[in-house]
Formats: sequence, C-alpha cells, structure tokens
Amino acid sequence: MRKKRHCFVVKMGSGELSHTSTQVLEVQKDNQKTTGTQQEIKADKRNFFQVALIDVQNFIYFFAPLIFIHLAACTIKPYITSDEKGPWEILWNKFVDTFGEDRYRYYVWGSLIVTSTFYWTSAGLYAIMDFTQWPKFLMKYKIQPDKNVPVDLKRFLKVVLTCQINEAMNIPIWMVGYRRWSEQSNADIRFLPDVYTTFLTLFVCMVCHDTLFYHFHRMLHHKAIYKHIHKKHHEWQAPIAATAVYAHPVEHFLTGVISPGVGILIMAPQLPVTWLWFCWLTFQTQNDHSGYHFPIMFSPEFHDYHHLKFHTSYGWLTFWDWFYGTDIEFQKTTVNRDRHFRMHTTSSARQLVPDEKPKSL
Repeated sequence: MRKKRHCFVVKMGSGELSHTSTQVLEVQKDNQKTTGTQQEIKADKRNFFQVALIDVQNFIYFFAPLIFIHLAACTIKPYITSDEKGPWEILWNKFVDTFGEDRYRYYVWGSLIVTSTFYWTSAGLYAIMDFTQWPKFLMKYKIQPDKNVPVDLKRFLKVVLTCQINEAMNIPIWMVGYRRWSEQSNADIRFLPDVYTTFLTLFVCMVCHDTLFYHFHRMLHHKAIYKHIHKKHHEWQAPIAATAVYAHPVEHFLTGVISPGVGILIMAPQLPVTWLWFCWLTFQTQNDHSGYHFPIMFSPEFHDYHHLKFHTSYGWLTFWDWFYGTDIEFQKTTVNRDRHFRMHTTSSARQLVPDEKPKSL
C-alpha cells in the first residue's frame, strides 16, 4: 500500500495571534495552497513499484559502463601480460611503485589531484561545446537551445573561481578524516577489493547520497535560507557542466562534501574505489547540469527543469521527489515530462517530443 506523502507547511510564530483581516487572508491562502498540493499528490497515478522500477533502471545504467570497462580490461589483459594479478591490481601497483606508499599523501593530495583533474577535464569538454557550438551535430541535443550561445566568458570565469574555492575546502576535511579512514581501511596500500565489494561500496554511496542530497537540497530552498545560500547556484537558469559545484560554501559542504561522503565514511574503501566514486558521481552531476540530453546517458531534463522553475524536482533519482510529491509540477508539464527518458536513438529529445504549438486565438 502506498505510503502517505508529506507536505511541508510554514508554521506561524508562537504568541497570541492577531485576528486581523490580513492574517486571515494569509491563512486562507496557505490552506488553499496546501489543499491544492494534496489533491495533486492524490491525482499522481504512479505507485511505489513503478517508481522503484525507474530507479532500479537508473542504478543499472550507473553501473553498466563500469561493468563493461571491467570486463573489457579482463579480456584484453591476457594479450598484454601473463601476470596473474587482475588488470586493476597491475595498474595500481605500477602507480604505487612510481609515487611511493605514503597513505596520507594519497588520501589528501592524491584525492585533490585526481578529483580536480577529472572535474575540469570533463567540464572542459562540455565548455568547448558551449563556447564554440561545435561539433554542430551535437547541438541538437541542447535542452534550452537559445541559452548560452555562446557562454558569457565573465560568468564562466566566476564559476571557475568559485568551484576551485569549493574544491580547496576538501583539503582540511580530508586532513581531519584521514585518521578515521586509516584505522578502518586495509593498511596495505597495494590491496584492492574484489569487484563485488567495489560495486557494493558504490551502491551504498549512491543510496546515501541520493537520500541526503534530496533533503539538504530541499532544505536550502526554504524561504528563510534560499536567498542567503542556495540562490548563488540558481544564478544559472540554464546551467552548464562546470556549475555542478558552483555554490555557496555552506551548500557545497552539505551537498558536495557530506552527501557524497557519508557512504565513504561507512564503507572506508581503498583509495582507488573512493576516487572512482567521486569521479563517476562528478560525471553524473555534470551531465545533470550540462544542458545537453545525449543518447544513453541519464536524462538531465529533470534537473534542468529544476533550474528553470526552482521550487520543484529536488532529487537526483526519482524516489524521494515522488514520496514527498515535490515533482508534481514537473509531472504536469507534458513536454518536459515526456522528454525525461533515456534515449536509445540518435534523434534528440526535442525531435522525439516536439514543443507544443501555441494555441491559435
């Protein structure tokens, strides 16, 4: 049986209420808004199993490329070397042979270098498309084709500076977290877990991040907080990939440090697994902000709509928005909702689901 989903209502302050006509009207408006939201939630025909199936598919597609790369590496390895170690053990041991066995240096500075290098390499590829509108054949995949054509350079440089400041915040956090990680993880820097343990770790990290991100993100949209913190991220109504961590430091700490980091704290994996999680999540987050809906990749239509309309569609995956009814507005927009799917064709979402024609007068 479907769980009852909750609606958040702004509570009035304590103390004696003044029975003025203005306050009565405000209460009536709040009641009407709440009643309307409850009616919309009841009208939502999706049930738990339908929503769970969508997220199961999202989990599968999250892991599928990693599984493919792993199987390809295992297939190719015998043609390259007779070493009995697995392909990733061989590469990691060569890496350690080159850079030494200092676990602290890897945990703090290695994490910074790996994650930052990946972030700006990925964001840079998207930025080339945004600034040059090339390759032309990919421009049909733009979600908002009239925006960022090209990207404003001054705004982009502001994004770069802010993101680098946020990335630097990770350094003291890693320094503080090193002791706990070193006590829980395998002391052998050369040890790598098997593929099943690795994927279990990624799964736990996904669940933790999805849950925490939704609730932190929605909290930051509260009217008492929004203009002080989260408004900075929403300066981009048509976001680009580099804006994935363009945010106020408080927001970055909540959604860019705690949210993706809790799973790592729980599992205490070896560093290559930690780096894999952060880099692969970065790719997914940048895709959500990229403004491009490419085939096979996770549909960014949902989060792009959030940047366009603000007070809807808060989550990464599907469950929590459905549970609380915070994606109702998105579900009511026929075009945006119908474009929110994983494409298995070279046609664009805009070609498959054309814009609605304006009604004739």
